[in-house]
Amino acid sequence: MPGHVFLCVLELLLVRFLLWEFGAEGLTVKRLMAALDGIKLVLVRTPEGWPRLVLERMDGLSAGVFTKFRLGGFLSKW
Repeated sequence: MPGHVFLCVLELLLVRFLLWEFGAEGLTVKRLMAALDGIKLVLVRTPEGWPRLVLERMDGLSAGVFTKFRLGGFLSKW
């Protein structure tokens, strides 16, 4: 049980930090979570047979979160 409480508090701190870092007025925890949930990666096979990560379409808020937190840098490693 104490481990669960620790993880919940850690998640709350992380989400609050992300809200502060994003700096958008009026952005709520619920909207931030929905924006993060809207970022989808798909593993596809190239014609040569190699795997490649590709982003699916996302709404404007999800794209803004993706850009602001520089998540594209993780894709370039694949």
